[in-house]
Amino acid sequence: ELTAAGERDDAMEGLVRYSIFEASLAADGLIGSEQVEWLNQVREDIETHRSALAWLIERGRSIEAADIVKGLMFFWVIRGHATEGLRWCEQILSLPSPPAAESQMLLVSGTLSYTQGRLGHARVALTRARALAQEARDAHVVAQTENALGHVEHAAGNLDAAHDLFARCGESFRALSIPWGAGNALAGMAWVALATGDDGQADRPAAQHDRGIGAADPALGYGVGADGQRLGQRRGAGR
Repeated sequence: ELTAAGERDDAMEGLVRYSIFEASLAADGLIGSEQVEWLNQVREDIETHRSALAWLIERGRSIEAADIVKGLMFFWVIRGHATEGLRWCEQILSLPSPPAAESQMLLVSGTLSYTQGRLGHARVALTRARALAQEARDAHVVAQTENALGHVEHAAGNLDAAHDLFARCGESFRALSIPWGAGNALAGMAWVALATGDDGQADRPAAQHDRGIGAADPALGYGVGADGQRLGQRRGAGR
């Protein structure tokens, strides 16, 4: 029995390594030009990811579990499977975790809650995620949380706050050379300008986006309206 248990653990460790590696690739692939291929790849691997996550959580290995969940975030966003992603986030957040892993899970939780129209929950989770990321000096997660918070405030009708958040995270994304983030922030600023009736201001960031800054942003437009109704995904994304 001990031999069998050891063999099973060895097999699960191999599965975990595969899941972490594939999720790290998916994190980039799902927001790149090969998005459709990566949506299909993650769908094919989803049972493997589920098994790895359940096994890691059972053993309290929150850091590795958080890495997998972070990598799959846009799969759940684009495919509309926020409930599953939130369930994994809740389980991981119930475990002792270092600030970096906690901030990642709060970012995913806040983003997925936003897609469900749960703006209050999203705001709380994302605000906490940003604070932890700032303490850890993780500029990437700070920028992502501010981008997501911009969408939350836009959906809530807090347009000045949304504009400031999109402007700040846009600068951060550009400094970090993350084109999809810069494009998403520009689009957010355009939406805010349209909401305030400033068509001229809306045209400028939209034109920048069309010139290619946001070309690697297939997740653009995954959000919700102020009434919590899910908006359409970007043209052709995830079909």
